[in-house]
Amino acid sequence: MPSFEERFERLEDELAIRALAARFADTATRNDIEGFRALWIPDATWMIGAPNAASCQGLEEVMTLFHGLRSNKDFFVEFVNPGVIELDGARATARWLIYEVAKGPNEVYYTTYGYFDDILVKTENGWRFSHRAYTYLYLDYSPFSGEGFRV
Repeated sequence: MPSFEERFERLEDELAIRALAARFADTATRNDIEGFRALWIPDATWMIGAPNAASCQGLEEVMTLFHGLRSNKDFFVEFVNPGVIELDGARATARWLIYEVAKGPNEVYYTTYGYFDDILVKTENGWRFSHRAYTYLYLDYSPFSGEGFRV
């Protein structure tokens, strides 16, 4: 049986990884560029699957993709649901169910459900994304009622 210290460290790591996924949703929703940058290792990869496929490698390409996806939205919110985490020392994998809604520009709307598959690494600054891949489960471009507000 693992020692108390080992179990405690595992809990700390899992909580830190959950916080990292929550920070991703928070920084993306608020368009917090520097906060978003801090979530990744320098040689990270980020992939988005079909039908809106995109792929990038390295922090600058990740930031370019983020800017392209987020900067022109009139309204954007990402929700992350509790995920499944597998720890292996200073490396982990995780899967998170995601719900996003967005509007803009030019009355373009989308609602999507999907999931992120992650590879994470523990750095001297805490857990960071090494690889993040989004898979669409549902995508709807229908307009929605209500009014969104840019943050």
